[in-house]
Amino acid sequence: MNPTARTPIVSWFLLLLTLSWSVRVSAAPPPQISLYFPTPLTASELAVAMASRDSETIHVLDRWHDDWFLSVQSTLERFDTRQAKSADQVVPVPVSPFRVGLDVRVLETRDTAGTDVLRSSLAGDFDISLHLPNLQSRLNLFLTTDELDERTTVEQWESVRAGLRLDLPQSIDLELGARLSAPLAAFLALRWGVQHDYGRWTVEPFAKVFVETDDGVGASASLIAAGWQGPWLLRSTGSLRWLADTDTTNWSQAVTIAKVEQMLGADRFSSRNRSRDLVHSTGLRLEARGERLSRVDTYEASLSFKRAAHSNWLFWRVEPLVSFDRRQAWRADPGIRIGLDALFWDLAAR
Repeated sequence: MNPTARTPIVSWFLLLLTLSWSVRVSAAPPPQISLYFPTPLTASELAVAMASRDSETIHVLDRWHDDWFLSVQSTLERFDTRQAKSADQVVPVPVSPFRVGLDVRVLETRDTAGTDVLRSSLAGDFDISLHLPNLQSRLNLFLTTDELDERTTVEQWESVRAGLRLDLPQSIDLELGARLSAPLAAFLALRWGVQHDYGRWTVEPFAKVFVETDDGVGASASLIAAGWQGPWLLRSTGSLRWLADTDTTNWSQAVTIAKVEQMLGADRFSSRNRSRDLVHSTGLRLEARGERLSRVDTYEASLSFKRAAHSNWLFWRVEPLVSFDRRQAWRADPGIRIGLDALFWDLAAR
């Protein structure tokens, strides 16, 4: 069978799977799912809570985590309070939650000479949303490794972006900033995203139009649909990216079925788009990707196991996978993805 003819078959299979699941699923996570949220305390309040603890009973890793987390938050709090017009007009400064992640992907495939080789790639995940209410209202600063198009699949560390996000009416954000990794590039983007509950489903559409001094004008769109049946999550994520300079449209479609015990209750769209918000889970992920809108170039199936490595902030992930690529004549290439995530949202085990 011609591989390009598989696309309708895969689409119909995923549609039937979704329809059969939707008979009984619910939109909200069930009560047995533990949700992680950033702490509501300020850095000053966290410092008091930290000082009241018995330091002898705290694990050395937790002590390092808390010292670093509190140091960053205290610095941000001092900086922002200085921006207030007077002492009696100081607004309490909430914490700026951040996370650091690193994934290594190793795939056994063939080179151009037909020799079996191991190819590896490194993907970083760093994101911090700076909350500085005294500096300027309705202004969100960010530093992230997310791509400008916020696509579903990122297999290697590509760039670091910094900028500010302005909230506009109708769920629209204006983003402007710069890509810090070489080559440097400035960007401007209009972003729209909402989340709706439709009976048994949560649907989250997203669209962005952007211009970057390096890649030019482009647009992207994604759609996340998710439903629960007990501790089991079914999530469908799809993404499109179009670049005007090359007039190409890349796409990806993934379906994840996972048994979830813990997940992040408040996280950015791209994290949910790549299922990085599932911090304690076991699941199956099926994905198809294409470098053109009219064809499939890669199929990938993987089993994901993610658990807490230590306390409530350090998590590991192991994901054996098999990939089928057009350039490899649809040969089954086995591989593995190993990841580590560190969450800086609160004091360890508070």
